[in-house]
Amino acid sequence: MFNSKEQINCSKQVANAWRESHVCDWNKSGAVITYMGNVSGWIDAVRNPEDFCPGCLAFTANGEVWETVGGNDQQGANAWRRISSEVGGEA
Repeated sequence: MFNSKEQINCSKQVANAWRESHVCDWNKSGAVITYMGNVSGWIDAVRNPEDFCPGCLAFTANGEVWETVGGNDQQGANAWRRISSEVGGEA
């Protein structure tokens, strides 16, 4: 795991605050993406890891937490890996 439990929890708070401040129909699903504790965007589904560098986190509307792993900053990550909600705090 690239991110520590503390980093994940901090990013989760940032993602939740972003989701609450951007209330609209499309934001009730999908995932808020964070990198190094900052929101970097929103995606409709957790896919295409090559579009993100390793260490990005995705917080889905249903409480799942995903992290990009493998690869590099230039060519993107190799995969999304689901993180236990216990690691990232309560979903």
